[in-house]
Amino acid sequence: MENQKFEHRSVIKFLILEGQSPSNIYERMVAVYGDYVPSRTTVFEWIRRFKDGQLNVEDGPKCGRPITTTDDQTIKAVECLIIEDRRITIQQIADALGISTGTVHDRVPHLLTPDQRHERVRAYQELLARYSIEGNDFLFRIITGDESWMYYYQPESKQSSKQWKRADSPPTTKFKQEKSTNKVLCSFFWDHKGIILKEPIPPGTTITKTYYANTLVNELHPEIKKQRRALISVRVILHHDNAPAHTSHLVFFYYS
Repeated sequence: MENQKFEHRSVIKFLILEGQSPSNIYERMVAVYGDYVPSRTTVFEWIRRFKDGQLNVEDGPKCGRPITTTDDQTIKAVECLIIEDRRITIQQIADALGISTGTVHDRVPHLLTPDQRHERVRAYQELLARYSIEGNDFLFRIITGDESWMYYYQPESKQSSKQWKRADSPPTTKFKQEKSTNKVLCSFFWDHKGIILKEPIPPGTTITKTYYANTLVNELHPEIKKQRRALISVRVILHHDNAPAHTSHLVFFYYS
């Protein structure tokens, strides 16, 4: 595992010298290493290090005082990582910056500016006001969309594997199972009735505003007509996060 980590970093360094862009470097590594490729954030972090002058592929010794949550530079670094990849995990942020997950967890909620907090309150109040007027008709028009990894095999959870038995029945033996290492990124869209669309995203695809808009028009809209005909005559409310691809003018053009 350690040798593979150094191999990945050596490849990153070579591709930088070749003049490849960060996105192209990551896509080429995905094509070669598949499920064993480092996270996008890790790849971009090592690109930054090499461009800043680091020569070796080994982790430098950690010295000096530990980074704290009051360090403005660290707060800015966390914010940049989140803006770059809004689906980045706390563990990935901690690994990229060399800080604890607890430190990251403590800082992320405080990254909201006063204007952002005010905007959230305003949005909540607007939603509550609409619900008080329109009731469930408002909720039933909402279709939520997001991207998520789908594993080839998902082990049964402890809760879902529970079963009824007598008090004197022998305990059930359940072997520990791990998730499949193979996975595929999918676009999901659902409403209060369930899944409307589950669309696999081709490996190496960057989710741009054009790609997302095409998914809405060419994939989601036909499924709405087929599965939720009652929504055709009303205005669908599309609910998703504020990733740039989701909030672009192109998406608003098609779904406004």
